[in-house]
Amino acid sequence: MAYFDLDDVLCDGSEVPCRFLHTVPGLGFLDGRPGGTVTAGTTLRLPLWLAQILAVVVAGGEGEEGEGEGEEGEDNTPFVEMQVPGALGPKVLAAVRADPVALDVHAVQPHFYALALRWCALYADQDLARQVAGLLLQRAQEINGFAVAGGAQGGNTDSSNGASITASSPFLATLDEWEKGVYRDAQRARRDASRWGR
Repeated sequence: MAYFDLDDVLCDGSEVPCRFLHTVPGLGFLDGRPGGTVTAGTTLRLPLWLAQILAVVVAGGEGEEGEGEGEEGEDNTPFVEMQVPGALGPKVLAAVRADPVALDVHAVQPHFYALALRWCALYADQDLARQVAGLLLQRAQEINGFAVAGGAQGGNTDSSNGASITASSPFLATLDEWEKGVYRDAQRARRDASRWGR
């Protein structure tokens, strides 16, 4: 993931439901109440970049007169608890298990794989990683098939926008942004291989 990769930046902006574990004054603007207080137990949708920070940083620290460390649970409790985003929730994972090729990944989350990768890295979720890897394997075979068939029919292989990709097939309209890049790379590879073979 590159620092200036726009898809990476857009993934960081994906909203994740978070439950505040502490009352935090001055953050009411996150809830549409500028200057207000976010109370403990409040659930808000926060951008992934902010949610990751608040889920890792602990709210404790030393309290008045050095007594903060002795309070039970205060020092090691982060500001928020990230909840599973809908894009990685049970309904989507059931659809992944049922028919990975039929799943409209773009409708679920335009940056599905990037979000899943971040979630797996943050929580070491091996089960999710296995399911996403299986999804990718089955969809990659389908993507490659379309790339080879589209290239053989003289399809537009150099377009960088999604319009030419989605015009050829309903399946191609279901690709997330990363899969679209895989499709373009597969088309280029097929074209280059056919030129080399001449």
